[in-house]
Amino acid sequence: MSSTKILVPASVSGGSWEQDTKVVAPAATFGGVAVHARCAEIDGLRSVAIVLVMLFHAFPDWCPGGFVGVDVFFVISGYLITRILMQDLARGQFTLRGFYARRALRILPALIAVLVVCYGVGWCVLLASEMQALGKHMAAGAGFVSNWVLWSEAGYFDWSSESKPLLHLWSLSVEEQFYLFWPVMLLLVWHWKPRAVLLLIGGLSLASLLSCIQIQTQSPVAAFYLPMTRFWELMAGAGVAAWQGLRPLEGVRVLGRPVRALANDGVWSNLLVWLALSMLLATALLLDQDVPYPGEFALPVIGAAAILIAWAAQTSSGRYVLGNRWMAGLGLISYPVYLWHWPLLSFLRILSGLVPSVALRAGALGVALVLGWLTWRWIEQPCSRWLRNPRQVWVLSLPLAMLAVLGAVTYDLQGLRSRGVDQLDAVLRPQRGLPTVEGASAGCGLTPAHTLLFADCRTDERGVVRYAVLGDSKASAVFPGLVGTSDAQGRWMVIGGDRMGAPVPLWSDAPRVQGVQYASRLAIRQLAQDPRIEVVLLAAAMRKLFLISDRPAESGRGNGGGTGAYYNHRYLEQLAETPHYALIHEGLHNALAQLVQGGKRVILLVDNPPLPEVQDCVPRHVVIPWLQGVVSHLQEYQGDCVLPLAKLEEQRQLYRQLLNWMVAEFPGKVSLFDPTDIYCPNGRCDVLDGEYQRYSYTDHISAHMARRVGERLNAQLRQGVAGWPAVKAQ
Repeated sequence: MSSTKILVPASVSGGSWEQDTKVVAPAATFGGVAVHARCAEIDGLRSVAIVLVMLFHAFPDWCPGGFVGVDVFFVISGYLITRILMQDLARGQFTLRGFYARRALRILPALIAVLVVCYGVGWCVLLASEMQALGKHMAAGAGFVSNWVLWSEAGYFDWSSESKPLLHLWSLSVEEQFYLFWPVMLLLVWHWKPRAVLLLIGGLSLASLLSCIQIQTQSPVAAFYLPMTRFWELMAGAGVAAWQGLRPLEGVRVLGRPVRALANDGVWSNLLVWLALSMLLATALLLDQDVPYPGEFALPVIGAAAILIAWAAQTSSGRYVLGNRWMAGLGLISYPVYLWHWPLLSFLRILSGLVPSVALRAGALGVALVLGWLTWRWIEQPCSRWLRNPRQVWVLSLPLAMLAVLGAVTYDLQGLRSRGVDQLDAVLRPQRGLPTVEGASAGCGLTPAHTLLFADCRTDERGVVRYAVLGDSKASAVFPGLVGTSDAQGRWMVIGGDRMGAPVPLWSDAPRVQGVQYASRLAIRQLAQDPRIEVVLLAAAMRKLFLISDRPAESGRGNGGGTGAYYNHRYLEQLAETPHYALIHEGLHNALAQLVQGGKRVILLVDNPPLPEVQDCVPRHVVIPWLQGVVSHLQEYQGDCVLPLAKLEEQRQLYRQLLNWMVAEFPGKVSLFDPTDIYCPNGRCDVLDGEYQRYSYTDHISAHMARRVGERLNAQLRQGVAGWPAVKAQ
């Protein structure tokens, strides 16, 4: 039996990295390729992470906290990269060009392949609006800024996360943004004092963690996507690498034994490994979308991952569970599998129009494993053999740049409507993003810093502003119609959307709604104190007001972490069972009281009925004829694309009761505006109004419907402009 020699970092003395030679068991094999024993346990931990992520995305009810797998990937990445950097620095071999060439060789081949295939599939099957979004996300993914783009989209005029095939690239973007500054900082500190690296890691980790916890209370979306709230997870891995290499407690004794001997004690280290594995699996099974994440709830996950990285290879338990051939083999292909699995699930969801069956989702994961292995074997491995010189690696930047340009052009050309798929877009022209509103400009009376908290802060400057609409993304949806149908007697302002927490009109100290309190109170106070504003229109989604999860059963949450970007059009079925009615009643009453005390008249806008996405309710045509049969087979048109008005009113009785109570509690100050007959003529609610669509995305009304609502409301405001308008549906 032959043996393999590997170099293990031992200690740093005087700026040099000493190395010990350690004999280990022969390398295992997977697909005929060696799996080096020195990395087997790390690869095994990768396999745990990818399985958790895949189960969460495909079967979230089975593994509701599987999104923690992404956090494990962050810790592993921070560990491996920092270890390599410190080895190169100790040997005097570190160069920025060499580091980024290695990163490019590791990341780009598989990424380029996935982007090319996704664009090709999108060209064949996506509607123009969907293709436009794909182009935008492809450009962002190729530029490693996906997390910023997704943060800017989240919560207003946004695609359901399931309909974003490249959503998962946010985590790759966070990593690459971390590695823009980390090698430089490490280099500077290393040349000053190598042992100060641990202080640097500790300080940056603490700052990042505290910012994560703080931002989490104001905007879970921002805490999820922004790099500074995630860097502490990568720093945790970096800390393990630095601790192993620098050995700060070398020579220190506890209970008469060296610390190193205690750390390597077989009984304790095996126990630690089992505890860490149990903690990791427990969080994956017990966490869910209602838990603020990341933040303090991520600490057990990060701690467990760090323990496994530090001790798994030294224990029989770690070698048996994580270091076996199959776990290590799956870990080797975890990166390409991660890249493939989400686009497969996303395209399947787009084409089926419903949450795909268990069999289809399981099949998609199986295909992802096959594609992952093929990508590793026939793309990553050949590239690593052929591109051995850093100068050669940079050739990969050319196709990546071309894909970024192609994505940007596709976005700019509105998804290339000339493709055959656009037979359907004669009807389907969804309005995404904040629409341009003639006469409206940025600003709503808030300071520039506070304005950044809201996705929509605009004022119609064509005349006297007397009215304001306040709320979540529903306020942004109705605003164009209000502005477009107003006149010089009274113009509109909006404070709405969701960037750092949607301003849902609930004023409460209850922990359940703390995530929206900062933005909500800021917006309410601003309008209450603005002397120009006479009437405030409150527009809030029923699901937001009643704190109902908008994640459909048996569907993924995108790439984890409570982004609120999932839409369940059947959420009214949960409304009558809400356990939060007392909190909601008190919170809405308090919000109205603040506005009324400020001398404002308040109109409660009755929310529109929730229906499926428009594209899920009409047949989809594709470019390639033979593929049409496959797509038609996948599509299962939902029976609830038409909702009887009687059923709607039955399901939202509690919502009606709440609004009526508010009107009764503030007589003459609060009124109701109900445009339900506009949405549901002839006793039925559906997604199309003749040749126009009633909805732009999820349960947000289109510009066409916003104009119809605006015409009626503005007409009633004009009738009573001298005093309190008699606002009522006609």
